[in-house]
Amino acid sequence: MAPEAMGATPPFSDARAAPATPTARQGAAADGLVAPAYYADVVTCTAACDIVLNCNADQSLPRRFLPRGTTSRAVPGQVRLMIILANPGPPNADEDRVYRARPDASAIASAAWTFTAEILEGRAHFSLTLDKVIEEAAFLLDCDPLRVLEQCVVTNHVKCSTPKPFSEYRKGAELAQRRRVSSTCVERFLRREIAYWKPRKVVAFSANARDALDRAGIPYDGEISHPTARGDNLNREVRRAKLTALKTILGF
Repeated sequence: MAPEAMGATPPFSDARAAPATPTARQGAAADGLVAPAYYADVVTCTAACDIVLNCNADQSLPRRFLPRGTTSRAVPGQVRLMIILANPGPPNADEDRVYRARPDASAIASAAWTFTAEILEGRAHFSLTLDKVIEEAAFLLDCDPLRVLEQCVVTNHVKCSTPKPFSEYRKGAELAQRRRVSSTCVERFLRREIAYWKPRKVVAFSANARDALDRAGIPYDGEISHPTARGDNLNREVRRAKLTALKTILGF
């Protein structure tokens, strides 16, 4: 799962380097966010799925390897957009501190929910993926990046990290494993998530997420390649054109 300067900085700015400190996008504090009740089930999932790294299934892993990767400040039923990515990227050591000494599943869930919001809002560990996601969501919604989470849910169709990028499991047995993981997580959590939030528009922000939605028969309103995908996606003008077309399809 993956902050630009605020204010006068327009969407698609050329600034792409990680900031020295997580202060590039500041405003409403993420402290004290309370995760929805269903998220306690996400972070305590014990499904020992192929290829995923999950500390609830593999006790040798640090707490940072919790299933996670969703956040929002929105009100269910008032969500303009749900963005569905592939799966969370490699966790960082800061997460061990965040999750340490949490007394129960609900507290861990809220800590994970808050941490993801802080990354998106530039208050915590830098993520290139989430940096691009918040910028592109702000463009689609015509809002300040700090207002995105008030009207958008950012999530992953698979909640666990994997040893290598999810898209690289593309042939033979690995492809079959990837599809099983997708199916398990979609049926356990994503369907429930969509029903809870009731988003007006759902967009697959990854070919893997799109394919998983198609296989599950879950409707969505648009799709676009992952923000860090290679190929013509690296051309800023091409990416801008794709986002502009998507914005038209969504009617925003």
